[in-house]
Amino acid sequence: MSAGAAAGIAAVPLARAASGPLRDDLFVLLRADEAFAGAPLMLHALAPCPADCSASALHVSIDGLHFAAGGPVLDDLAVHAMFDLPDGSSVPFVAWRYSAGPVPSRTDRAHFVVDRATVRRLELEYRVTESAGARHETCTLTRVDAPLLTPGHYVLAGPRRNGARVDPRGLAHSGDFAAPLAGPVARDFDYLALRIEPA
Repeated sequence: MSAGAAAGIAAVPLARAASGPLRDDLFVLLRADEAFAGAPLMLHALAPCPADCSASALHVSIDGLHFAAGGPVLDDLAVHAMFDLPDGSSVPFVAWRYSAGPVPSRTDRAHFVVDRATVRRLELEYRVTESAGARHETCTLTRVDAPLLTPGHYVLAGPRRNGARVDPRGLAHSGDFAAPLAGPVARDFDYLALRIEPA
């Protein structure tokens, strides 16, 4: 799907559109440049910038949601890719959705093409198991030294079962792009696998 088509599908902007992560945000975005076993998964905000990418359009793939050992931590998750419009406004495109509910439903895999300059963040709406209400977070995909989307293999790690943020130290790529997080066996958080590649 092209950026223009996605903008046309989008409905209303989400109620909250923060400029960056808040201290109480619970999701963590990790990135590895390549998908080989043992490649370190680092915080996207701190990972070295790869060689410059000259592609103007990138292919975004969301390859799957992986639950924690012992069952999901999340009851619901909606991921909106936010498309920036020329007038300075943004519109959301529903890129991924999961709901436990009475009849569980989830997006299996999602693929779409974006102009590197139009998508800079994801808006997340989620509810953890047995919590009273939904939470909203912004996941920034760019940074000052890398203002456009950066190709790579990403892990969007949700909150741990105890409600804490994931500590990314020591996390590595499994070598499998669809299930990129290697170990630990008793992982206590859900995560979403993403890839961003030249179209």
